Amino acid sequence: MKTSVEDEVHNEFDTRLTYALIQYVSELCFGRIAPRMVSPDWPAAETKCDVSRLVNDAVENNTVESLASQLSPKLPEYQGLKSSLARYREIAAQGGWQPLSSDRKELAGILERLGDLSPEPERATHSQRALTEAVRHFQDRHGLEPDGRPGKKTIEALNIPVSQRIEQIEINMDRMRWIAPRLEPRHIRVNIPGFQLSVYDGEQSSLEMKAIVGSMENPTPILDGELEYLVFSPYWNIPLSIATKEVLPQIQKDPTYLRRENMEVVRVKKEKIEVIDPSKINWDKESDLSGYHLRQKPGPTNALGLVKFIFPNPYNVYLHDTPSDNLFDRLTRTLSHGCVRVEHPADLAVYLLQDQPEWTPELIEEAMHAEKEKQVPLKAHFPIHLIYWTAWADKDGNLQFREDVYGYDQKHRELTAPKNALPAAYAPDVDVNKIGTRIVPDSPSLQRQSGLSK
Repeated sequence: MKTSVEDEVHNEFDTRLTYALIQYVSELCFGRIAPRMVSPDWPAAETKCDVSRLVNDAVENNTVESLASQLSPKLPEYQGLKSSLARYREIAAQGGWQPLSSDRKELAGILERLGDLSPEPERATHSQRALTEAVRHFQDRHGLEPDGRPGKKTIEALNIPVSQRIEQIEINMDRMRWIAPRLEPRHIRVNIPGFQLSVYDGEQSSLEMKAIVGSMENPTPILDGELEYLVFSPYWNIPLSIATKEVLPQIQKDPTYLRRENMEVVRVKKEKIEVIDPSKINWDKESDLSGYHLRQKPGPTNALGLVKFIFPNPYNVYLHDTPSDNLFDRLTRTLSHGCVRVEHPADLAVYLLQDQPEWTPELIEEAMHAEKEKQVPLKAHFPIHLIYWTAWADKDGNLQFREDVYGYDQKHRELTAPKNALPAAYAPDVDVNKIGTRIVPDSPSLQRQSGLSK
């Protein structure tokens, strides 16, 4: 007996619905794409998720609607983004906002929609003071100078379409899904686009400070590591690329340059470091420079400042102090050769050595200013994560946005665009009550991988 047309349609719908649910659960667990699709150097996601079991259990127990809350990362930053995503989609459904000119009423309208300005139902217009505070709040959420004036950069940020902000939120929700399983109860987090270092004890940060990160030409890598030791009053062993491109031309122009910069020439001989008189070297003859290294001696003008924090990694980057504290006043701090400069290194050292009572704050300060290098191992290695979030919810629940300083958001956006995405449900946007109405045929491999009986 032949299956009726209605049965065939029903079976086809049921199959597509199941595939869609598989894709939905996969994206909740792993994100819409893998991190190494954005950059091959990014840490791989380590989420452990039995998609087949989760889908089977949800279908059998009629708990499909609870999958999103069950599988979502418990990070406050993620949960805040999730709430903001729903609010921004409501704004989009209402038409978003038009590009802002200089109209005060238009400005107030956008700031109201974004939650930076409280509505004034009793008055036709807002006071100038209220509007200035709202602009300042918006600026603070976007990493802009909080002067309360709608200048060029503020207008540019206000004019970013709601659709682009929605994409930015979704992109960062993917990144939080990737890293959430790897975040230890205690760890250091350096958010590169946020130019911020935070030390976490549980869900909340116990220490925060500004950071300076790598330039576009010398980007700070995204990685996971473990802090193993500190070096007080460090030497700066100048990398060959910097020595060749930046220091050598100065030496060739000015023979006193090394002395003025507190630098010295060394070479390794029989496993010992030998200091060389720079006047004995022909700096203009490249063949004579082989085997020599440059380093800057410990002291207040040392490029690494008074302490560095080492977490061995393939990129040879680390955290360190800096003698140029004024650079932390800048809003955009992509200024280093890849390492991360920290605003309050003494506070970080005190925190990391708190379980080693012999290292009192006074002794730490003394070691930092001793001008004699001293390595101090940590009793227990301390996890550190260099991350790339351009949107997150802060500890007060405010939605924060930052510029895509290395272009990773753009790459992520291209990979998840509809024309490039897998032809299945799109995790942040699936309504499980309508899941079957928005699906297109999936690849046979997805069915084979699912392990689900139909």
